[in-house]
Amino acid sequence: MLPAMMVLDQTSEAVSQPQLNVVL
Repeated sequence: MLPAMMVLDQTSEAVSQPQLNVVL
């Protein structure tokens, strides 16, 4: 996988977690 893809995955996960916390 491209480094950029890995970075996007990490950022997406980091962003999705706070969003879930806000929804809960």
